[in-house]
Amino acid sequence: MLKALFYEKRWILLLCGFLCALTALTNLTLLDFLNGQVAKFNSKTNGTWLPSYLLGVGALFFAKMLASALLVNISTNALAFIRTELLKGVLATHYPALESAGKGALLGVLTDDIDNLANGLSDAPQFLMNSITTIACFGYLAWLSPFAFLWFFGTVIVGGGLTMIILNRGNSQYAHYRKLKDEYYVHMHALFDGAKELATNMPRRHHFTNHELFPSVNALKRSQIVWDMYWHLGQAWTSVLLFLALGVAIAAVQSSADNVVGLAVTYFVVITFVAGSIDFVMNSVSTMAKAVISARAVSRINLGNHKTPESTEDHNNYQNWDEIRFDSVTYTSGKPSEQPFELGPISLSLRRGEVLFLVGGNGSGKSTYAKVMNGLYQRTGGAISIDGVEVPIDTPTAYRALFSTIYSDYFLFSSVLDRNGNTVPDSLTNQKLAQLGMAEKVRSERGRWSTISLSQGQRKRLALLQCWLDDSAICVLDEWAADQDPGYRAHFYETLLPEMQAKGKTLVVISHDDRYFHLADRVCKFDSGKLVEQVAPQSAVATRG
Repeated sequence: MLKALFYEKRWILLLCGFLCALTALTNLTLLDFLNGQVAKFNSKTNGTWLPSYLLGVGALFFAKMLASALLVNISTNALAFIRTELLKGVLATHYPALESAGKGALLGVLTDDIDNLANGLSDAPQFLMNSITTIACFGYLAWLSPFAFLWFFGTVIVGGGLTMIILNRGNSQYAHYRKLKDEYYVHMHALFDGAKELATNMPRRHHFTNHELFPSVNALKRSQIVWDMYWHLGQAWTSVLLFLALGVAIAAVQSSADNVVGLAVTYFVVITFVAGSIDFVMNSVSTMAKAVISARAVSRINLGNHKTPESTEDHNNYQNWDEIRFDSVTYTSGKPSEQPFELGPISLSLRRGEVLFLVGGNGSGKSTYAKVMNGLYQRTGGAISIDGVEVPIDTPTAYRALFSTIYSDYFLFSSVLDRNGNTVPDSLTNQKLAQLGMAEKVRSERGRWSTISLSQGQRKRLALLQCWLDDSAICVLDEWAADQDPGYRAHFYETLLPEMQAKGKTLVVISHDDRYFHLADRVCKFDSGKLVEQVAPQSAVATRG
């Protein structure tokens, strides 16, 4: 991902590298110029050198600002590119893969890891500039006195090696901390998604808080203390190292040169000047290492390949259908390390304009089959065909566009859109709200719900209205009536479903309400992942009870 971006920007990067080298050379030129002026301190120059010096300072400022501007532009573009590509990857990845990855891990990547990459990319311009400055200053010191530089550089290498050992240990601890953070996010999701259960089940609440949530916080604390201490230890040692190396260099100068005072002063000035650059580079190693760890975490989530969205014309390919056949369709869910759920083989036809009820106990496979039916889950075997034409196993967008689905754990968006993604006129939406008995609770204002802070049953009515406005050929309703009061439940089955069917909709209803089975054209019963029975409504009424 980053390689492709940096390759695309390679000429700008080369220009930045040239400007950074020019900046380092200007730094050295100014230092050498000042050193010469100090050496001639007793002569009567009267400050005639100052204009030239100020011109050099101006050139230094311009080169630094230009290099920084280019590098900041590249780093911010790289960060935006990474964020965009990750979000595209999430949108392009098949839903089962997202389920398998888990929200905790994905949120960890999209928050903590992106922040670490942002910090690394933000420090990258100064890291590069200070690294080049350090190398240039080291070269200047070596040119002044190779013997003194060997002692100075040897001290830096030995001390820097110890610094790297400390930082590597800290980076290993940070990698461990990063894994613990994913577990913490999982517990945070449980805290909010299971808030109702935790509020009513005190034993569960006690176990969750004392054996899962708080231990996760404490584990994070211990891990953070360790890697923070390693980082501060490395920082403290780097600061001491510079004083140590400076003392060794001055001692070496005193034992090797005739003009001891001048050379010692020059070494002192240059090392003092470059100390800030060395300190920044050494301290940035931790930031860069965290960015590398986060980059690996980003690559490990292995989101699906991006797909070019199909055109509106492609979406209409399957619209004029009469029958969808499912021949020996199978699906296997679950991670390889877990006991998988086996669905099928199931053979079933779905005819245009009919009402089909999927029934069965909890865990019987009816909701899973509905997700295979609408293309959310990709079948692992069998065939799906529309009017005799087989649908690819990686169900295309045109096929999925046939369906509007309200899942049992649906998400209600605030915007009100039609099937083409256009905002629905408020007048039409508010008219439908009145038909649903929701006009006093919520309105459509500029294409958005005025509120979604409603009861579960009321939110499901809005979801049903959105399903209606989608105007898809097939509506899949998973336990829609479960959260409705008895009166509105009867209204749903006896009034709304017939109205939708009269408008040519095909309705797939997952339900436990056996008193309304007679309203279906067919009732399909599931058990243990198998389709065990298909009955006509008269048979359904006869077997009810």
